[in-house]
Parts: sequence; C-alpha cells; structure tokens
Amino acid sequence: MKNPALQHIADAAWQETARGMLSALSRRPGDLGEAGRTLLRVLDMSALPKGVPALAQHFAERVPEGVRKALLEAIDWELHTFRGGRQVEVSHRLERIEPPARDADAGAIAAKVQVGFDERVLSMDLTAPHSMGDLTRYATAYLGHTFVDDAIDADGKGRDVEVHNGNVADAIASLAARGATTYFRLFTPKLHFQIILGVSADEELRYAIACDDGLDMFQHLMKVLRAARSAGGRHIDSARVSRIDHRSDEATYRPARLRRCFESSGAIPRQVTVGFKNALLGALRTRAQRAAQVRALQRGPSLPRELAALHDLDPRDLYRSRERRTWLDELLASAKTAGLVDALPALPSVKLAAHDGPDDFLDHSRLAYLDARGERREVLLVRNPYGEAAVAMGALFREQGVTDVLVYGTAASLDRASQVGELHIASQATSADGTVHSFDNHALDARFAALHSQPATRLRSKVVNVRSPLDEFDRDIERLRADGHHLVEMELAGLLRGLHGGAARIAALHVVSDVPQSADTLEGFSPVRAERALDVAVDVWVETFGIADLELT
Repeated sequence: MKNPALQHIADAAWQETARGMLSALSRRPGDLGEAGRTLLRVLDMSALPKGVPALAQHFAERVPEGVRKALLEAIDWELHTFRGGRQVEVSHRLERIEPPARDADAGAIAAKVQVGFDERVLSMDLTAPHSMGDLTRYATAYLGHTFVDDAIDADGKGRDVEVHNGNVADAIASLAARGATTYFRLFTPKLHFQIILGVSADEELRYAIACDDGLDMFQHLMKVLRAARSAGGRHIDSARVSRIDHRSDEATYRPARLRRCFESSGAIPRQVTVGFKNALLGALRTRAQRAAQVRALQRGPSLPRELAALHDLDPRDLYRSRERRTWLDELLASAKTAGLVDALPALPSVKLAAHDGPDDFLDHSRLAYLDARGERREVLLVRNPYGEAAVAMGALFREQGVTDVLVYGTAASLDRASQVGELHIASQATSADGTVHSFDNHALDARFAALHSQPATRLRSKVVNVRSPLDEFDRDIERLRADGHHLVEMELAGLLRGLHGGAARIAALHVVSDVPQSADTLEGFSPVRAERALDVAVDVWVETFGIADLELT
C-alpha cells in the first residue's frame, strides 16, 4: 500500500490478530496456555509474517515440540469459523473492496443525517460501576483496537466516523458523496457490522460503519462507539460522529428484507436453527467425519478381531447417540493400544450439503439431510439478531408455518456461583419492556432426561432481555437478580414474541458466556469452554428435527 496511513492500519490490524490469538492461547490450560503466555512476552509484534498459515508456523517454531500440534489446532479453531460447511477466516485485516450494487429503491430514500450521539448515548455514565468491570475495555475490544486507536488518535485529532442504519452499499454511497474514490474493509471477528474506510483523491481517510441489523443493534453500536477508549486514553469526539438512517419505515422494511434474504435460495424450510449456526455446522461436520471413518472401515476387505464389533454399528447412530460415540471412542482407543494404528483410517475430509444464502443481509445457510424414511429435507440456519429484528424474524417464521425452531445462544448468568460453559434450558423469557413470555421448551422433554442429568446443566431458567450489554451496570444487574431472573441476553424474548400464536415447536438452549461482577467477563469468553454445551445442542437438534443421516457433497 502506497498510502502510509493505510499501511499503518493494515499492520496494526494484523498485529491485533496475533495478540488476540496469543491471548486466547494463554487462557488454555496446561502447557499450551503457558506457551501462549510466553509468546505474548517475547514475540516482536512488528515482525510478523502475513497470512494465517505463515503466522501459525511462526508461532509453532517458537514453542516446545510437545505442544506444536495442539497449538496449530487451536489457531485453526480460533481464527476460522464454518460457513456453509467451509472454513472462513475471522482475523483482523484490511482489504480493498469494490462498491456493491445498491437496492433498486435505495436512491429514492432520503437518508436522515444527524451529527453527534443522541441523548440516550450521551447520558451514559462511563464512570458508574459496570458488571463487566472496565466498560471501555469491552467496548474497545468489541470494535477492535485498530479501528478505535486510528479513529480517535490519528494525526492527533482522529477521523470522521459515519454510523449507518443501512448496508455496505448505503455506507459506500455516502462516502462517495463526500469524495471517496477507493474503499477498504477493516475486517474484525464480529460478523454483524462492517467497518468501511473511504479514501479520497487527496488521500483523506473517512470511516463508515454499516449496521443493518435493526434499531436495537444500531443503538448498541452507538453506545459501544461512545464508550470505546483509544490507547491515548481518549474517547471519540461526538462532533466527528454522524448518524445516518437509511430506513424511513423500519416496521415495513425489516420483515420484507428478511423474507427476501431467506428466500434468495428458495422457499423457507419448515425447520430453522437460530444462533451459533457456524458452530453447529462445524460440530455436525465432525460427527459426519466419524460416520465416514466407520463406513471406510466397514468397506475394508477385513476387520481385525479387535474391531469386529464395528460390523454391528450403524454409522448413523453416531449422529444422535452419545453412548454410541463413547463406545466407538473406547473401541478405537483399545485398537490403538493393541498396536493397530495402521488399520485405522484418519478422519476423512467431508463436506456437508450446506451452502450459504446468496443474500448476506443476515448470515444464513441451508443444510440438506435425510430423515428416518430416507427423504431429503432442508433446515435453515440463521444468526441470531437483536431485539426488534428478532421479533420480525420470529413473525416471518410464524407466517411461513415453520414447525421446528432450535435456539442456541450465549447468555450472562446472574448467579454469582455460575461458571462459563454452564448449559441452561429455559422456560421463560422477559422482554426489555417487562413483557413475560412463558413457553414450552422442547429441550425439557423427558426424552432428553440423560442430558438434563449432566453436571453443569440447569433447567427451567428465567431469561431476561436487555437492549445492549452496555446497559448492564451494577445497579441494573442487582435489580434483575432481585427480580428472580437467572440469565440475561438480547435475543430470545424478541424471537418468542414474533413466534407467538404459531405452531412451531421451540427448543432453546443457552451457554453461559460470562458472569457479571466477576472475573469471567464477556471479552474473555472462549468457545472452547462451551464445547460440551455445543455437543448437547447438536444432540437436541438431531433428535428434534429427525436428522437420520447427512447428505455429503
């Protein structure tokens, strides 16, 4: 990059990826965690190779040989997610992009532009005790240090920042109207907003953040921007912030846009999962690998005596039976102990019959599977939206006659004795306005009694919604706890409100991501601590939806 400012941003983003990776490694137990902490102390962050494979190798060469394999696996886990059965990088990085096409009617809508934060955001007391401890630290990590430091401190005065209730095309059109000629995206691991950098002919830089997830998410983003603090100790100048609303009729726009998004790849299926869609697909892919491994063994010319019991195993059992998976683990471990390593094929590479929707308004995928009769069916997997956008999505599913909805998400526990990774199966959710939604959670059905009896599983929890994690000041947490709630999050009550009156069977599971007013804060959440809860969610998913086998491509 010829522009020094752009080069600085690109370098800072990659260093942020490396620091985040090492921070995640340092939280792992045992020798791997110690290796991560050592690397954080001794590595020169200004001399890192670019690209995930090169960075992983750079780290591996500087740790003891005994932890190299585990380190490479952890890096692969932390820096990738699954979308449509394929891996997608989730690092901090700066990439040039071309302006996407705008909606046909976008130019006819007069965007509403306001300078500065609104009163609700300006009234936030950033010094008041907050349940996450240092509120500004969370906000800065949420947006990414690269953006925060450059937007606030560049050239001693920072840069102009536009925040759009609209999509990337809307944001770029706004930048173009202010003289931008080339555009870059500053990628962050957060997938529900996009940070765009416009560069004018005289090389002036201006930021635009596109957030098209509804007004609750937009308001949350404004609060995060207000709270973020640069390395120089400054907050953003409100006069350099513009709020730009491209949605003149939110109530009409949101449901229609969701419908168009989901129907871009066909009719909306009757079965839907909401939340953690990429993690669910990744976990299901692992089960598909194990089933393929067993099929490969069964197709072999002969099985060693130690593996003869595999003849009686239906590989499809591995999708739905925890007991059969445990049995297989023990059988293969015994075979290895007997020296039969060469007789065991490695886990094969498989690709699920899953594909991303062509419209990325809301990240979603479709997965094909076979039911007990061998008939091909599809399930829609979508990311969980906030607040009123969740209401609109639930209402759309109700209108479309969706029959099964699996909700899987994270929540903060209001019980001080909780630990990250606990699994909760709720029976009630309360909206931010106080409306209570009691519901029949299918995951509480007696058929899942074995899952209910597992340690760190809590039943019939009461969930309460807030509009933003930044609303969780100590005084608010104490009030929610006193009112008898167990979990706090942003999505479930809205979805239930939208689904109300329909016939959908709902299974909802939450994994504890943080414990407010403790050392377990949201910014330190690692998916590794939630792996058991993810496994349970897949068990409920497979059983509830009747997934007997998976279609592979």
